Order: sequence, then structure tokens, then C-alpha cells
Amino acid sequence: MFIVLQNGLYLDNVSISNIHAKNIYIKWDNKLNVSVQELKIDTTNSKIQHHTTFKEISKSLKVISQTTNWFHSIVIANLHVNNASGSFKYTSDNQGFLVIKSPTLNLESKIYFKSHLLKVSIDNFTDKKRALQAKGIVIFDTNAKKIYTEVNLDIHNDTNLTFYSVADSQRLVYNVHSNKSISDISYLIKMAHLPKEVIYWAYTAIKMQHLDIEKFNGFMDYTDLENAYKNIYIKAVGKKLTYAYNPKLDAVHTQQTNLEFKNGVLYIRPQKPSSYGMNLDKSWLKIDFSKKEELLTLHLLFDGMLNKDMLHVLSTYDIKLPFLQRKGKVDTNLIITVNLRTINVDAKGDFYTKKANFDYLGLNIDIYDTHIHLDNYDVAIDKMNAQYKDIAQADVHVTFNAKKSTGIINLDFHKIQTHDLSLITDKIPLHIAYNIDPKQDTIDIQKSQWKYKNKQVTLDKLLVDFDLNTLRAKIPVTFFKVDKMANGYANGMIHLKTAQMNLDVDLLKLKYGGVELSQTVTPLKVTYNKFLSVSSNADIYFSVNGSEYKAKDFYISFEKESVYLKHTLLKISQYISTKIYANYDFNSKKAHISLSDFILKNPDTGEVLYENNKILLGGHIDGENITINSKELDATFVSSSEQWRLTLGSLATIAKKSHFLEKYKLNEGEISFYKKSDALYTQFNANIRYPYCLLVNKDKKITRYSISGEITKEHKIYLTVSKNINVKINKEIKIKMHDTGLNIDAIIDFTKQIVQSSSGKSKLKLSIDAINSYLYLGNRRYVISDAMHLQYYNNILTTQLMHEKGNTGFKLENNTFHLYGKNFNDKFMEKLFVLSKFSGGSLDFSIDGTLDDYKGVFYMYDTTMIDYKLLNNVLAFINTVPSLVTFSLPGYNKKGLHVKNAYVKFHAKKGVFDISDIYLESKEMTILGKGTADIEKNSIDLTLNLKTDLGSNLSKVPLVGYIIFDGKNISTTLKVTGKLDDPTVKTMLAKDIVVAPLNIIKRTLTLPYELIKKLY
Repeated sequence: MFIVLQNGLYLDNVSISNIHAKNIYIKWDNKLNVSVQELKIDTTNSKIQHHTTFKEISKSLKVISQTTNWFHSIVIANLHVNNASGSFKYTSDNQGFLVIKSPTLNLESKIYFKSHLLKVSIDNFTDKKRALQAKGIVIFDTNAKKIYTEVNLDIHNDTNLTFYSVADSQRLVYNVHSNKSISDISYLIKMAHLPKEVIYWAYTAIKMQHLDIEKFNGFMDYTDLENAYKNIYIKAVGKKLTYAYNPKLDAVHTQQTNLEFKNGVLYIRPQKPSSYGMNLDKSWLKIDFSKKEELLTLHLLFDGMLNKDMLHVLSTYDIKLPFLQRKGKVDTNLIITVNLRTINVDAKGDFYTKKANFDYLGLNIDIYDTHIHLDNYDVAIDKMNAQYKDIAQADVHVTFNAKKSTGIINLDFHKIQTHDLSLITDKIPLHIAYNIDPKQDTIDIQKSQWKYKNKQVTLDKLLVDFDLNTLRAKIPVTFFKVDKMANGYANGMIHLKTAQMNLDVDLLKLKYGGVELSQTVTPLKVTYNKFLSVSSNADIYFSVNGSEYKAKDFYISFEKESVYLKHTLLKISQYISTKIYANYDFNSKKAHISLSDFILKNPDTGEVLYENNKILLGGHIDGENITINSKELDATFVSSSEQWRLTLGSLATIAKKSHFLEKYKLNEGEISFYKKSDALYTQFNANIRYPYCLLVNKDKKITRYSISGEITKEHKIYLTVSKNINVKINKEIKIKMHDTGLNIDAIIDFTKQIVQSSSGKSKLKLSIDAINSYLYLGNRRYVISDAMHLQYYNNILTTQLMHEKGNTGFKLENNTFHLYGKNFNDKFMEKLFVLSKFSGGSLDFSIDGTLDDYKGVFYMYDTTMIDYKLLNNVLAFINTVPSLVTFSLPGYNKKGLHVKNAYVKFHAKKGVFDISDIYLESKEMTILGKGTADIEKNSIDLTLNLKTDLGSNLSKVPLVGYIIFDGKNISTTLKVTGKLDDPTVKTMLAKDIVVAPLNIIKRTLTLPYELIKKLY
């Protein structure tokens, strides 16, 4: 074989696997000379993709070092590798070359061999597919068995690197120098053959203006190539870099970012980083490729805010915090680790603030000295002091698992205080536990005590169902108590998100400011929807300063700075019913009130006393000081902590719409009602001018009356009129009086008016008991009494009167009356007969008929008439007429005329008295007469017949014609006319006058008594 090689060996075709050679010539001339006309290497059909490894390089290096000295020359004229073509020449003493060209690849190199060094000079290497160009030197040291490389690489005309390396049979050591800034690292990433799960995090997420590589070195052990990346060290600076660590979140922005790759970990250290406009301060990132599954770690180290953006960052990783920061800084130390293959997230961190402001559950809260710890889904607040305005202050402790949505918020309230409401802690805070549970959140509130407007309020322990998503709280039936003021039960729903509240309240007790509930349970609806309202469809019974009230369809609302009371039907005791509309402005403290369908009635009879379709009122309310007035009614209502007072300045104004006041002519004067806070009853006083002059002072009629009194809870009215008269009004009217004069004409007119204005029988029941009082009959005529009793019932007026031994009875029914009197003395007669004076004697009388047409008899006996105008004028006339000297009584003016019996019978019609019988019997004479009298006109027209016995005066008998002599008696006739109080007496032709016998008169006197006695 050696001899053959010396002579030269020629081979036409040689094929080994996918290598095919033609025209091979081999000759030995101290060394081998090999010439190949054509060499084809085809790898396209190989089932196994062959990639040169560093182990193969090591083996090749050993082969080259061992065989280099064998060859003198190797020449391949036509070299074909797949679709690439070229040529190769190597000589041991001269320069060789390797040239390869293809559509995507081009290599031009020179080969030198000197001593033990094989030098390959790469003049041009172009990989069009990878946009790679290279040139440099590769030196093979056959003795040291090492390869030295210095190659300049230009990648995509953007990256220019100089690659230095030393390779031996064990490892490759390299150092890379960057010759310019890199603006696009995509080709470098592609060349790194990173796992597709890591591509986004290592390349896609990074955007920068350019990259400056400061250091790039490393080594590779051929036996541990899978960990070769851990031996890479790169230090670089990225300019204007943004890193989108999560495509759903804002990237981290920085003007400069320091990048470092060591031990298989890429560190990204932004300088002055920001995200969502926040300075991230010392925050940094790293991607750890050394793990079996690559990990991205984001370490946030900055003073920031848990604002909407930060909460969005956390919620992206399913960490949802139920609060939002508005002010202050939070010292944030948060580490977020993301498995880049599974995208599993691990988040741990701490948040601390000295002072900040948060929104939580619709409230804006200031927090102090707060530490929040986060361990993935577990959130713990082990330290927090929270304050809501100047209203509430509490220590807060929280444990919460965001994945399970379970946890507890413990609040220890040291202060809850509003304008009128404050929590009573007594050094022990109020504990409230908010229990978070996916099935049902609850709020556990311990029993608490509160202070509301100086009143102590006790609220029982309660467990409230709460929905955090809808912010709805379900309040169970809970007992509440306001010390000495109110208590009851409340339950319902509170909607915090929509700021709405619906509560059902059963008020068991209420007593405040004179207002007190009169029923055991008062159901109320308490709602809030932009404004607070309280309403009830049930009847509400309550009292105000002792007066009973009832409210129906009650509705009151508190809107902004105003209070509105709407369509509430209000009944005061059993007197008043009205619909009330009102509004009150807190700023101006003014109130406007409208009363519709106002009715005031007698609770016993149901009689309407006053009604008005609409009453407008104005008022001013300042705390407990209330003033309400009505110009229309000339009325004012004033209330304070000491008392309330209602003043009606004009009864005339009110009477226009009061049938009752018009009926009883109560239409002139003023009246005031008032009640002091410590008084049991409502009191009143009035000054009234009354058209019925029911009272008289002697003969002076009283038109103005001063009245004072009180009204009890039972609707009883007690009043005093002019000091001497006491009246009690309940189901009946009882009047007691003393030393008082009653005007009988006015009483009769008043009674007639009541009867005429009443349909059917009047329900008025009246009684009067009078002591030492009198009835005034007009024209200075009085019926005096020691005791007097008057009753009015069923349209019947009855009266009993006593004066010493005398008594009388009176009955008036259906305009018909009966009057009977007996045994009245001279004092009684003097007051009754104003034109006379009497001494001794007794008076009986009887009258009956209608008020306009009646008949009567007056009978007196055993009395002495001392001064009687009519009799005086008759006797004075006789003394001046000589012919009548027989009838003269010279001592009359001093001693009077003693009357044995006297009576007058009359028939009165429309004020004119037709006197049918006048009879007067005395020792000296007898007078008989008849005629007419008109008291109103003060006129009289009588004919009197005077008779006397025959005596010593017979010789003085005048001329016949004026005197009649019948053998026993002498008589004469007189005409009395003119004024009642000063009549004129004239003589006239004598004639006899016939009068009714005395026994008939006596029977007439007893008839009314028989009719009246049934009343006793």
C-alpha cells in the first residue's frame, strides 16, 4: 500500500453514506498529497438532524492535532454541501483557502500552517438567513491542543461584537466586546434559542432605545453544556427601557436600566423607575433561568399609594383589597414571583404608613401607624389606628384570605361622636367584628351605650348580615333604649352602595319635650334614599303636654336643610282634626304650615265648632322655642321649654267659619290657651264682649266678660267669669255663682236662640246654682234670692228660687212657660215693684202662657204700702180735691197705707198688659180698677173705683155726680193715665167696677204651682 501511495493512487468514485467523491488522487511524497476533483456532502435526506456539538469540536481538535503533520496538501476543486458550492486548498508550506458560496451563505477564508499552528483567516462570512456577517482569525494549536478565536460579528447591521475565545478539549472560555450600542436585541434572542415560554419575559416584554453591553464573558464545559448559560456573565445598560412584566398592566418605565446576567439569572435594575406615574424608587426585577421552570420576580420597594392603579396590579394576581388610598405615602416592600411556564404567582410583602387616608365601605378614613402584611392570598393588618373625620376613632386588626374570601376585621372603637350622638366607652372600647365569609358576611356588634342629646341610649348586642358586593346590611330585630325617653325594636336593610336604608321600627315608648306615646306599640317605617323619612300607615296615639293627639298617614322627611311633614291627618284630643302639610328650613329656622279640612268640634255632642278648608301658617323654630302665627286668623302659637301658648286675637275672624260661635254669638273678643311644662292641665283666659247681657250689676247690663279657666285631660273645662261665677263643662254645664245678677230677658232670648238654632232637641244640659243673687227683669225690677237653681235640659228651662220664706218655680218649654211664687216678703216686693216701698206683708204670684202672650196674677196681703207711685198720685189727687175729702188719708205720706188684701190680674201680649182686675182692700178704703199698661213705653191707662164706709165725714159729701152713695158705702171713680213712674189722676163720672172675687184669684194663683211641682 505504501508503494502504491508513492506512485500515486487514483480513485474514480468513492461514496460513503451521504458523502460522494469523484476523481480522487492520493500520493505519498514524505507527506500525503490529496486531490479531489469533486466532493458532495448531502444532509438534506438525513433522518437525524445533525448539529455540531462542543464535544465533537473537542474530538475534531484532537484529530486535527494528531493528523496535521501527515498531510502536505489537500485540494478539493469542487466542494458541494447541500446547495452550497466552493473549493478548498491546504498546503503545509503555503497559504490555503476555503471558499463556500450558496444563496444564503458565503465564506471566504485563508488557511495558513506554520510549525504547530493552523491559522484560519476568515475574510468574509455572510449568513444572509441570520443577517450575520463575520471576519476574524481562528488558530489551531496542535501541540497545546487549543483553539484561539478572535472574530468580529455584525448581526443585522445593528449589533457589532468582537468574540474572543480559547477552547481546549475540556471547555471553551470566551469574552465578548460590544463595539456599539444595540438598538434591536431580537436577533440575539433568536440566536439564544430560549424556550418559547420565556420569550415574552426575556424579549417581548422589553422595549428600549438601545442597549450598551459593558461586560460579556463566560465559559462552557463540554461535559456540562446544559448548564453553560449559568456560566455566562453579562453586564449592560438599557436606555429608555420599559419592561411590561404583565401585558395587562402598565410597564415599568425608566431612562436607564442596569441589566446583569449571572449564574443563570437576569437582573433588571431600573434607575428612577416609574409605573402608573408612581416613582418605584429601589424596585427591581429578575428572571431566573436556573430553575427547572423559569421564574420572574418583581420586587417593589418604594413609597407609594394603594390607589386604583396599585389595587389593579394586585387584583390582576387575584389579590383584592377592599380599600382605596386617597392621601399619604405607603412604604411598600412587595415581592411578586411569577412562574413563566405555569404563570402561577407568589406574592409576599409588607405595607406601612405613618399617616394616610383611605376610602373603605363608602367612608373616607384617616389611618395612622398602620402595618399590612401580604402573603399571597393572606392579608393581615396587625396594627392600625383609624379615624373617620371627627366622628369615629378605632384600633383595627384584620386577617383575610383573598382566595377563600374569609377573614375577620376587628374594630375597637374608642370614639364615635356626631353633633348629637356619642358613644359611651367608659374606658372600655366598643368591639365590632366584621366576619367575612363567602356564604354570608356578618357584623357582630357588642352591646353598647350612647349619649343622644343628653339622653343615654342602650343598643343590644346584634349580629348583622352584610353583603360586601352589594354593600347591603340586614339588621336583625334589635332592642334599643333611649334613657328616660324611648325604647323599641328595629330591623331592616341598609344599602351602603346606593346609600339607602329601610327599617321597620316598633316604638314601645317615647317621652320627650312634652310628647308622649299613648299606645303600647307604634309601628314606623324609617327609610333613607337621598333623604331620611319616617312614616306610618297605622294610627299613632300620643299626647303633647297632656293633650291627646292622633296621627294617621304620618309622613315626615328630612331633605338637605329642610324638614317636610306631608299629608298627615292629625287629631287633637277629640276636638280638632286636620290634614297638615309643613316644611321647616334649618338655616332660616322658618316654618311654613298648611292645614286643610280643619274641623274643631265638641267631643261630647259632635257639634262642629269651627271648620276651615285651608289655613296657612308661618313660624319660626329655634330648638325648643317655637312661634307659629296666622295673619288670616289673627292667631299666634308660642312654645318653649317652660310653656306653650295659643292666642286667638279676634273671635270675629274665626266666627266667620264657625257655626258654633255664630250660634252662641261668640264673635267679639280674644282668647288665649296656655300650658306650663309642670302643669297638669291646659289653661286659658279670655276677654269677650257678649251681645246677650246675661249678667247685670244692679241695672247696668254687663257686655264684657273676663274669663279664665283650664281644660283637663278628660275634656273637662273649668272656668271663672268675673270672679263670682264658676263654670264646669263636661257632658253638662254646671254653673255656680254668688252675689251676681242675671238678666232674665237676656237668658230667655239666649234660650230661645238655642232652641231656634237647634234641629230637634238641644243636647245642651245646663244647671245654675246661685247664692245671694238676683234676676233682673228690666226697668230696675229685680227678683232677689237667697238661693236659686236653674236647669236647662231637652229644651226645657226650669228654675227654683228661694228668698227667706218665699219660693218660686219656673218652667219654659216650647216657648210656653209657667211661673209660680209664694210667701215673698216686703224686701222681695220692693225689688220686684221698683215704683214702690213696702213694710211687712207677703206676696204670691202666678203667670203662664207664651213668652209673647201670657196671663198672670199678683196677690199681696197684710202689707203697708209706704211709697207706691201710682197710689201716691191717686191719694195726692184726692187730698187736693175738696169734693174727695172723704177719701183723703192725711197720714199716708208718713205711715203708708196698710193693705189687707190686694191683687192684680192681667193678660200681657207683645209687651202690653191688659189689666182686667185691680183690687186693693184697706181699713180706710177699697180700690178696684182695670185698664192697660205698657212697661216698655212707660205708659198707663187705668180706671179706678175708690170705696169707703159711711162715717163722721158724711156732712162733707160733695155734689152728686162724682160720688155714689148706696146707703152703706160711698164711692168715686178716677182716671189714671200718663207715665208709669209719674201718672196723672183725674176725676170722672162715678161708676161701679166689677172685679173677680178673691177666691177665684186664689185658685188662679195655685194653678201654675200644680203644673210646676212635678219638676221638684
